[in-house]
Amino acid sequence: MPPLPPPSESASGNGLHDKHRSASHSSLNTSSTPFSAHIPSEPLPDSVLFENGKRSASVDSLDAGEGFSIEDRAVIPDTTEKRHAVSGFVGVVPPPLIYPKSMYIGYEPCLPRRKERAVLKEILDAEDVRSHMSDDEFISVDLSDFSVYRPHTTILRKKSQVSESMVSEKSRSSELVSLCELNSKASESFLLDGIIRFGAPKQHHRYVQKVRFETLSIGAYEDVGIHTIGPDIWLQSVGGKGSNVWYRLRRPAPEYLHYHTPFLWLADLAKHAVDYLHVHLRVALRHFRSAFSLWLETAHGCDHGFRYWRNQYPKKDFRHIIAANAGFLYNQAGQLGEQYTAHPLWSEIDHVALTALPRQPKTRTDVHTVVTPYVFNCFGHLP
Repeated sequence: MPPLPPPSESASGNGLHDKHRSASHSSLNTSSTPFSAHIPSEPLPDSVLFENGKRSASVDSLDAGEGFSIEDRAVIPDTTEKRHAVSGFVGVVPPPLIYPKSMYIGYEPCLPRRKERAVLKEILDAEDVRSHMSDDEFISVDLSDFSVYRPHTTILRKKSQVSESMVSEKSRSSELVSLCELNSKASESFLLDGIIRFGAPKQHHRYVQKVRFETLSIGAYEDVGIHTIGPDIWLQSVGGKGSNVWYRLRRPAPEYLHYHTPFLWLADLAKHAVDYLHVHLRVALRHFRSAFSLWLETAHGCDHGFRYWRNQYPKKDFRHIIAANAGFLYNQAGQLGEQYTAHPLWSEIDHVALTALPRQPKTRTDVHTVVTPYVFNCFGHLP
C-alpha cells in the first residue's frame, strides 16, 4: 500500500481563558479524489446497424449480397472515427476512510511524533501562568488536523466445545467516531491524533498520536445573546487534567471532516436546547413541535451564522431530532445542574429515565402472535 499523504497544517489562537465563559464540561458517561484512466474503445463488431431495427448482417455477407436489401438502408459506422470519440476522462469517488491515517501501514506524519507528556511540559513552560492561575481559569491551546477514533480493544472469549480461549477484536474497534458518541457510555474513552499549536503566536507545532481523552466542553451555554458556539469546543485529555490544559478544536483532518461536520450542527443544537431549558419552565417534547422553532427565530433570526445553521434543517418540528440525540443532549444539560434534568422532556425521550409511560406487564410466552400468511407459511412448521 503506498503511503497516505500527511494532513496539512493550519494556524490559529490560544491563551488563558475564563471557565465562566466556556460553560459545561461533559465527562463521558470526502471531496472526491478522482483518478483518471483512458478507456480504450473496443473494436466494433463486424455487424451492420439498421435504422428500422431489422436483423443485422455481417460485413462479409454484405459483400456476398446475403441478408441485405435496399429498403433496409444500412448504416455502416466508421470504426476509426468512433474509436477516438469514445476515449475519455473518468473519475472515481473513493469512500471515506473509517480508520485514522495513523492506522495504515506506511503512513508518515508531517511532523515527528511526540509524547503528550513532553508536549504538556513544553506548554506549561511556554505559558508560564501556573503560579497566578485562579480556579476558574485554564490553559487553552489549539488542536488542528485532528481525528477522533475508538481505542483498539480485544475480548477474551471461551470456545463453546473446547476449553481453549480465543481473543477477538471488539466491534468497531479503532474506527473513526463522532464526538457526540462520547457521552453514550460512561466507561468509554476515545483517542485522538492531531497537531498541537501553542506559544505566541503559535510558533510551536507538535504532532501527537493516540492521546486518550474522556472530557468534552462546549461553550456559550446559558447566554442567549450568543447565536452560535463558533470555535468554543474543547477536549481535555486524561494527561491534561492535572495541569488544567484544554485543546480547542480547530480544523479537522480531511478524513475526519465527514464525522466532524454533523457534530458541529449538533453542538449548536445542544446550545439552543440548553438555552431554551434555561429560560422556560417544565419543557416537554411537545414544545419542540413549533414553540422551540418560533423562539429560535425571535432570539437569533437576524444572525447570519444562525441562518446558515437553520437552513440545514428548515423544518419547524424538532421533536425527532431531539429524541434521536437524547443521550448527548441530556449529558450536556446535566453537566450544568440538576435543574436542567428536572424538565419532563427527559422522562419522555431518554431511555434511561423513561418514566412518562408506565412499564407494560410481561405477556405470556405461549400466546400466539398474529402474522401474515406468508410469514406463517415460512415458519409455521417450526416447533
